Amino acid sequence: MKKLIFILMLILLSGLCAGILHFRADTREREHNNQVKQLEALYTELQNDCNKGDYESALEKANQLYYTIGFSEETKTYWDNTRKGTIDYIENAMLGLAY
Repeated sequence: MKKLIFILMLILLSGLCAGILHFRADTREREHNNQVKQLEALYTELQNDCNKGDYESALEKANQLYYTIGFSEETKTYWDNTRKGTIDYIENAMLGLAY
C-alpha cells in the first residue's frame, strides 16, 4: 500500500511539474510575441518619421529597438542587426549621405 501511495505521489508531482513548465513556456512565448509586435510597430513609426525627414525622432526610436525577452537568440540577433543598420542609415541621412 505504501508503495502504491508513493508511486501515485510521484505521478502527481510529475504532472504538476509538467503543468508548471508548460505554463511558463506559454507565458514566455506570449511575452516574446508581444514584444515583437511592439518592436515592429516602433519600426513602422520610425520609417514614417524618416519618410517625413524627421530623423531626430527616427533616431530616438531606432535606439529603442532592443529585444529583451530572451526567448529567442535568433530574434535578438535580428533586432540587434536591424537597430544597428537603421541607426547607420538615419545617421547617413542626417549627413545627406542616405543610400
